Amino acid sequence: MYQITAHRLLVTVVDIVSAVARELPAAAPTPGRAARLTRARLRAVLKRAGRTRGIEEEVERLHAALWIPQMRQLPVLVEAMAVLP
Repeated sequence: MYQITAHRLLVTVVDIVSAVARELPAAAPTPGRAARLTRARLRAVLKRAGRTRGIEEEVERLHAALWIPQMRQLPVLVEAMAVLP
């Protein structure tokens, strides 16, 4: 059975070539940590990635997307994947 991984979902949510796709995992390496990101923290991540327009809309989109159930995996798997380079 095919299962959506957190990484695959992140790539779908945020374009893989964007700086945001590199900054977001640095700010929150696990789905649980990502779900706990505040809107202010997401705003800071977007600005650090060089985003200057559409920040509020993107903050709301990411905030909602990081809460979907597919982002959750077994805790031991999530922690193991978070330490991989």
